[in-house]
Amino acid sequence: MNYSISVIIPVYNGAEYIEECVNSLRNQSIGFENIEVILVDDNSKDNSKEVITKLSNEFSNIKPIFLKSNTGTASGPRNKGILSAQSDYIMFLDMDDYYYPDMCKKMYETIVNESVEVVSCRYTMGDINNFTKVKNYFFDSKPSFIKVGNVYEFPGILSLGFSTMIWTKIFKKESVLSNNIEFPVGDLYEDVYFTSKFYLHADGIVLLTDFYGYGYHVRRDGDQSFSQKFSENMYNRQFSGFKKVIDLIGDDFNMIKSEIIIDMTKIFLYTELDDNKTNEFIEYIKPLYKSYDITTRVGTTNVIYNIAINVFIKIFSLNCGLLKLLSRFLNR
Repeated sequence: MNYSISVIIPVYNGAEYIEECVNSLRNQSIGFENIEVILVDDNSKDNSKEVITKLSNEFSNIKPIFLKSNTGTASGPRNKGILSAQSDYIMFLDMDDYYYPDMCKKMYETIVNESVEVVSCRYTMGDINNFTKVKNYFFDSKPSFIKVGNVYEFPGILSLGFSTMIWTKIFKKESVLSNNIEFPVGDLYEDVYFTSKFYLHADGIVLLTDFYGYGYHVRRDGDQSFSQKFSENMYNRQFSGFKKVIDLIGDDFNMIKSEIIIDMTKIFLYTELDDNKTNEFIEYIKPLYKSYDITTRVGTTNVIYNIAINVFIKIFSLNCGLLKLLSRFLNR
């Protein structure tokens, strides 16, 4: 069977979500028969395997993959799914999210008709039936259709709040394989790393800035508000992934660099760490603070909040001891 798209879905303890997720693919206007569904179970402890087996027995275009040991993040299952995909184009869907009905058709037709290597759209976020369009103050003011030959023509493409989301895209599989692009196993920021590396190699990029094709459910354990504390384990994986992204993008892409500096600072501030880990973070982040552009416009925040963040980063660049004191205060 020749499929138009392969959709890769990593699964871990997702028995209650899998069928709803797959149903969003069954309702795609491109036709479910044109989609290869790759369900990669990361050695779940619930009955996810049974649900996946049932669905694969019912639908011939659903391919089950069962990993023998848990890899800890979605990276391992996604990498396995890429290698197993039969179609020329791949997309990613998280087990507790969904595609809107025209997602696959719109993305597939755009990447084929425009002869590009990646297409990105927007997403909504919410809980149950209350979903709203996620704002991005940088892209909301841009044309509804942006096409560039490469990321260097429009460095703003690398934005944490829109363009680096792995599940809002369709990729040309051959470009992934030929450039040895894969998700770093065990780290977080893994989607930012994968997408950024792809953009750096991509020959043709399209952004659909007013097409919302993905529904993101705010109900997974990793979702935390600014005021909630993070575990040390999460911090370790986030910091490891953060350093990989910084090394990857270098000094050319100020927006994404600034956004992940801000995000990593938030995680550091709300994680209780010992003195060794605290000092390690401060020594690494100090030169990044010093090179931070005070005029940076972060797409994920409004102007007032953006100015406040820039001021705080500037203060931290002058005295990182204040960062340590603030962290201790927040984690009392």
